[in-house]
Amino acid sequence: MLRRLWRWLTSLVGRWWGGRRRPESPPPPEINPFSDAKYERFFLGLLDGVAQGWDSGRVLEYLGERVDDRFFHRWLMRFGRDRVLPSPRPQRELASRMVRLGELGCGRVGELAGQYGGQKLAQPLSPLTAAQFKSLFPELLQQRHGGLEAVREWLQGWEAQAREEDWLDWLERAGEDWLVNPPEARFVGAMLEFAELGEFPLAQGVGDWGRRLQERLRGSSLPLSPSGIGEEISLGRPPGGSQGDLGFENADAWVNRGNALYNLGRSEEALASYDRALELNPKFAITWVNRGSALGNLGRYEEALASYDRALELNPKDANAWDNRGIALGNLGRSEEALASYDRAVELNPKDANAWTNRGVALYNLGRSEEALASYDRALELNPKYAEVWVNRGVAAGKSRGCFYSVRLTLPPHLQNPALDQRGYEGELASYEEGLKYCPPDRDPEGAGWLNYYIGLTHYFRGRRDANPYPFWRKAANGYNAALNTLSETHSPERRLEVLRDLGRVLFELGQTEEAAEVRRQGADLLRRLLQQTSSPGKQRQLSLEFISLQQLTVDLECQAGHSQAALMLAERGKNSCLRWLLSGGTEEIPSPDFPSLQRYLCPEKTAAVYWHISPAALTLFLLKPNQDPIPILAAEERDAGLPRLRQLLEWEEWVETWKQDYQDYRSGKSKSGSANADHPWRRNMDSRLQRLGEILRIEALLGELADEEIDHLILLPHRDLHLFPLEALFPSHYSLSRLPSAQVGMTLAQQPLPPITSETPLLLVGYPESQDLPRLEFAQLETESLGLRFQRVQSRCGEQVRQDSLSKELRQGDYRLMHFTGHGGYDFHAPERSWLALSGREFLRVEELLDLPLSGYRLVSLAACETAMAGQTSITTDYVGLSSGWLVAGVSLLLSTLWTVESAASMLLTLRFYDQVLAGVPEPQALAEAKGWLSTCDVGGLREFYEAELRRYEADDVRVRPFLLDQLDFLEGQDPSAQLYRHPYYWAAFTLTGDIT
Repeated sequence: MLRRLWRWLTSLVGRWWGGRRRPESPPPPEINPFSDAKYERFFLGLLDGVAQGWDSGRVLEYLGERVDDRFFHRWLMRFGRDRVLPSPRPQRELASRMVRLGELGCGRVGELAGQYGGQKLAQPLSPLTAAQFKSLFPELLQQRHGGLEAVREWLQGWEAQAREEDWLDWLERAGEDWLVNPPEARFVGAMLEFAELGEFPLAQGVGDWGRRLQERLRGSSLPLSPSGIGEEISLGRPPGGSQGDLGFENADAWVNRGNALYNLGRSEEALASYDRALELNPKFAITWVNRGSALGNLGRYEEALASYDRALELNPKDANAWDNRGIALGNLGRSEEALASYDRAVELNPKDANAWTNRGVALYNLGRSEEALASYDRALELNPKYAEVWVNRGVAAGKSRGCFYSVRLTLPPHLQNPALDQRGYEGELASYEEGLKYCPPDRDPEGAGWLNYYIGLTHYFRGRRDANPYPFWRKAANGYNAALNTLSETHSPERRLEVLRDLGRVLFELGQTEEAAEVRRQGADLLRRLLQQTSSPGKQRQLSLEFISLQQLTVDLECQAGHSQAALMLAERGKNSCLRWLLSGGTEEIPSPDFPSLQRYLCPEKTAAVYWHISPAALTLFLLKPNQDPIPILAAEERDAGLPRLRQLLEWEEWVETWKQDYQDYRSGKSKSGSANADHPWRRNMDSRLQRLGEILRIEALLGELADEEIDHLILLPHRDLHLFPLEALFPSHYSLSRLPSAQVGMTLAQQPLPPITSETPLLLVGYPESQDLPRLEFAQLETESLGLRFQRVQSRCGEQVRQDSLSKELRQGDYRLMHFTGHGGYDFHAPERSWLALSGREFLRVEELLDLPLSGYRLVSLAACETAMAGQTSITTDYVGLSSGWLVAGVSLLLSTLWTVESAASMLLTLRFYDQVLAGVPEPQALAEAKGWLSTCDVGGLREFYEAELRRYEADDVRVRPFLLDQLDFLEGQDPSAQLYRHPYYWAAFTLTGDIT
């Protein structure tokens, strides 16, 4: 009480003498907080001391400044509330120590410990439920590694809640379920091993069921699926095949079949064959390597890495496995680890030119261009006729800032050309031209074509940096045409397609639009033939997405010709094509609308649409208003002025690169100044950077087109990287805003109108899962519990209950119209369909699983703290498809989500304010706009009113949420009442609303 009075007095003095302060963010804590793990070690050490007989003086000495650490108090509340009380274990020793600590009287720490310890001791020991038996059974099986005594000791710990006969009764019920839905082979194997512990009833019962399940798996068409860290596989048979095909017991035959399919580009079928071989012989290391290569071709790099790791467990001296492991790590952006793998590969086989080349790629990706050059030169010493090494060498020379490794040191005398010591533009060209000497068109037409292509690319990008790019672009076109002379459609179709794509771009930049259109047509025809010739869905997906820029160039050509309506419809078709390939692998067609239908949907009364399109050559913004053709907002008033368009595109690319680099650094918890995250450049400069983004996107010109219109709602349709940024913050506050991935997605959702949300709307509440290796969201429980109190029909799945199988079942079978998820989520850049929500443990709910769920009855899904715009530093060249698009394509009408993980208190405040507005009858877009405005301007006094109102929702004896609210009010008591703690856009600009608002 005295401490609170002192805070109040000092705040008065501060206001009398120092004036009012308006911090943009809450001040840093007086005590540096520990991590959750460190708090736990600290607290358990304290309890050990209590058990040894410490008195209050010794306890206070141990606590030191932590006695008043409010972060420690919050952690202790979570520890008691979320771990001690819900645990099915008796934990009497732990609870008794906590009670004794409370009796010593050491402030808030003792109060909380005594409170939760006493409640735990008072809990009746209830018999285990079926769900608890199920969750504990894997732990029981794990005890087999410690032998019979370890098993008996573990069972004795549960004797008060489950005797051995109870386990046997449960086993009978569970076994019947397993016969219908067999568990994994690894699980069955653990049961069989458990049976070998001895002749006691439970071991015999487990063994009996293990043998029955083993027979069930062998006799079933269901594939065996052993799983574990580093060895998740999905075993299959060739389509239409039987066990007798190829010799069912012959693993070598399955491997050979897989190799043949792999060489034909049929990676999915190759994978199934490798998996079948591994079922028969899981210790065949080379099969694991081949399996990883097939997975890599399919873009499943995490699984590929697991396969290589399994191969190396079996044969740690396999240089090829180390090399392939490095490739998988590189594709995952883990370049340091990739380099370590390549180092091991060249150590085992120093004459492997491929491994030296890949090592150079890893060094280049780490920004170590000179070391990369030395590695490439080592590969060239082994094989100077390897065109791709000359290409990689040129790229590294172009990036290097100076020559530290002369070719006199890195190449043998017969390969030493002083021109190769050049760097930058000249050095890049020197490498390619030198490569043509060893890979001439008559001996290596594909290699020569590739080198000429890179000569063209070098001239093109040099021109982009020059005030007069046209001479360089004409040289680029010459390089591309030289490449086309040797890259034939028969022998090098994909590389020829790459050259056609970039030749079309440079011709467009040169103003040769007719020639550009013809080249684009040739490329589109070749792509169509390739897709027709390819039977592999995975390969079709890869080709369609890799060459989507051919279609993007068509938008630029139509826009350049003044055909804005045709350009917009081509942009819409491209969006839907990307959605189709990224989400369903091309199996589910997403049609595109005609223009009148699109305009009627996007532009009802008082609504306009802002539609972006980004190609390799231009950034185009279309404004669509009722009863008018689309208005292109160009980079310059002159429609034929290419340089302003180029400058806009370069400014955009530079802005994106800076934002992403700073954001990656911010997420890692580091900054160049070593300052705390709140002062990191990404947050500190957010206001000015968003202002600059508005200038690049010409938002003022767009608003000028709206000045005389009665428009109060804007629908934003971003493209590519634009999906990642808070575009809503660029518009005046009198507009309400929503997003769509494409117009067709919204039109499809509009066919299933749903009633507005009321307090009687059925709500599925999924809160604060115990996700492993992810930080706890401090206000997640308060947000979840308080939101639940606002609705009458609520089904909660919280904490440890948030599991993949139970959540999928609830989504599939439940009659809900609203879902709120408070937990982590993320975007998988390499495989967008595997973007995820993190559940308890290491479980996830992925977009590809959402698409199989019937979600068309959901009016709104809200994802608090899900980082839906984390795409790494790689640019998005097709279109962004992540959590938002996945939920909408699955049938959800509206999705509320965040672009980055917002500080937990701000996220909770804005979310609850949003729902309060919705329940008051405010439409969702306006509700979000109001909630953002409220949070950004709310002062400490307003926050106190909010927390006090929340406090009144809870009973006086509540121990789960009330202590947390009281602690927050205590914190606010020491703040300037007029301070606006959440004024900075970091706290509110991340929230977006995506979907159909009709």
